Amino acid sequence: MEVKKRGKTSKMWVRKPSMSKEEAVRFIEDYGGQHFLNDRVKSIRVKTRLNDFYIYATVWNYYGKCWYEDPVARLQWRGDDTYQLAYFRHTGKWHNIFELVGTLKECLDWVNENAYDVFWE
Repeated sequence: MEVKKRGKTSKMWVRKPSMSKEEAVRFIEDYGGQHFLNDRVKSIRVKTRLNDFYIYATVWNYYGKCWYEDPVARLQWRGDDTYQLAYFRHTGKWHNIFELVGTLKECLDWVNENAYDVFWE
């Protein structure tokens, strides 16, 4: 019996989120524009990779007297329109906060409220 080698299989989601990627990015940017911007935060940018959303903020550095882009949060789609919220550690790695799983708006509210004092330092 001859065994056939399988080529690389492409991973794909069985179910899709109710909101398309473009709609979700627009929603995150609109929400961020209304809630995250202040004298220290100049702008919000969203990057996507697969069904993950990475939120970056352009923030003011008082020590260097300059603007720089800082990773704020990562939202990973978990299915059934729920997202896992993670923050960017000083070690350069993302860390999931397991208690914070909710809808896109709930996760953005947690970022805005600075849950666990890890998003806006």
